[in-house]
Amino acid sequence: LPTAFSLPRGISLKEQSSAAQSSPTPAPNNTQPTPDRTSPTVDLSISPENPTTENPVTLTAEAQDDSGIASIELFVDGASVKQCREATSCTAIVGPYTVDSESNGRTVNYQVQTYDQAGNQASPSGSFLVSPISRPQVDNRPVGEFAD
Repeated sequence: LPTAFSLPRGISLKEQSSAAQSSPTPAPNNTQPTPDRTSPTVDLSISPENPTTENPVTLTAEAQDDSGIASIELFVDGASVKQCREATSCTAIVGPYTVDSESNGRTVNYQVQTYDQAGNQASPSGSFLVSPISRPQVDNRPVGEFAD
């Protein structure tokens, strides 16, 4: 026979169903996203590929990154020539450049600094040679005279 007893005041017993006892409580999701540590990829191009003293040069940077591009900055011979924010492409037109007529050309150095939204940086660089225009020598002697 069951024995009657009394519980202290404020305490009661509750019966739980067997279904409630067997369902586990889901574990909290403590997974943090993996931080972006990958630098953006950048393609640099110049046009024309073989500039002369008569050509301005178009310098273009195309950038990609999963977190997005924060900024692109183009430099020529160490000087900033264009800044692009929140864009995947940046273009600057530079030149034309002068070249001493006695030289074989002038080397122009260029660089791009690209940052993604996570702060990772890529800084590819390159150079191009500006060639002087060779003008043909004009013989101003009257027709019929020959050089010695």
